[in-house]
Amino acid sequence: MGRSFSSFDFGDLQLDNVYLRHSKTKEIKEELNIPISSEDINAVNLLNEEQRCAYDKIYRRVIENGTGSFVLDGPGGTGKTFLYTTLLVNLRARVLIYLAVASLGIAAANLAGGRTSNSRFKIPLDIENNKSSQISK
Repeated sequence: MGRSFSSFDFGDLQLDNVYLRHSKTKEIKEELNIPISSEDINAVNLLNEEQRCAYDKIYRRVIENGTGSFVLDGPGGTGKTFLYTTLLVNLRARVLIYLAVASLGIAAANLAGGRTSNSRFKIPLDIENNKSSQISK
C-alpha cells in the first residue's frame, strides 16, 4: 500500500526478520526461487528498437510505482515472449516479485514462473454469481 512498517507508530514493536523469512507464502517463496542468469539479464541489449521502447516504458513505470496497463500485440514470432521474459528477469533481479500470468497454458509455460490466470488467482472455471477468486492476501 506504499507505506513501510516504520511509518506507523508501534512504539517499541519491531519486525522480527526470522519471522518474516519463515512467514512467506508458498507463492512468494516460488517467485523468489525463480533462477536468474546474467545471460537473461543482459538480454535487454538484444531487444530490437520497438521492443526496447516498450521495455523502457513498462520498466520505468513499474520502478516509479506508477499505474497503468500495457498490451503487447503482434503476430507469432515477433518477440513478445522474449520481451516479457527480459522484463520479468530484470525486475526480479531487483528482488521484486512479479507474477507472470497468461490466458493460455502454452503461453504461461513459456515464461519462467508463468501460470494461467485461472491457476494463479484461483479463478473458478464454472462461473456463478456468488463465486470469486480464492487467492489469499
